[in-house]
Amino acid sequence: MAAGCWGLFGGHLDPGETPEQALRRELLEEISWQPMVVELVMVHHIHRRTAHVFQAELSVPLEQLQLLEGQDMALVSPEEMLAGSIWSTKLGSHRPLAD
Repeated sequence: MAAGCWGLFGGHLDPGETPEQALRRELLEEISWQPMVVELVMVHHIHRRTAHVFQAELSVPLEQLQLLEGQDMALVSPEEMLAGSIWSTKLGSHRPLAD
């Protein structure tokens, strides 16, 4: 966890879960939504973890999602993510990205 930082939705795999099953469970827990189709776009290995990165089409308006974990959510471009700091409307400030 990285308090006060932006992060991507997701989490740890439960025993016996595939990365896609974990993604779908985490999205339900965090924003009460599941995509119809997901595409694995990258697997990133670092010493502490392996991250499976998926992409999916958002099939509902952002306002329809229910934020159940975290302080804010936003749709951001890859360029904004690469900049390392994203504006939080709810907090009224730029916040860094988590590691």
